Amino acid sequence: MVWKEDSFQTQNAKDTRRVLVAPSALLVENGLHGQWQTFVKKDQKLPCTCSREVKTTTDQPTIPLRIFVGNSTAPDDRKYLDNVGFLGITGFDVEHSTSVELTVMVDEYGVMTMSAIETKTGKTLSIGASHQKKVTRKIFEPTYKTLR
Repeated sequence: MVWKEDSFQTQNAKDTRRVLVAPSALLVENGLHGQWQTFVKKDQKLPCTCSREVKTTTDQPTIPLRIFVGNSTAPDDRKYLDNVGFLGITGFDVEHSTSVELTVMVDEYGVMTMSAIETKTGKTLSIGASHQKKVTRKIFEPTYKTLR
């Protein structure tokens, strides 16, 4: 008896591939307003980049942020990672809030890089007393997911 390859199974195997994904969501809280923004969703394909607008309050030269990972909607169930403070906003004014574009990149190794640019002036903001231009930190171990 001659074995014949099942064309349906062969086609399904060709259509299946494994990709690296984020095992949990990456969330950022604006320390002044308590507003949460999701930058990376659970199961999002890696590497990925996401930018969001963050607004300051009036007369605010810094942006304090808190970084968390987790899959829960309850803030107490999320894992706290770090505080980040972007300094050097020069375009602020005492009567209006300032917009900053916050960009988060996560590579295929689970390393996050975060940077911020003041929207009005185009200036890259620095972080803390060391005046770095970006934050880099390992946030999770990526997992594989089978996609069709």
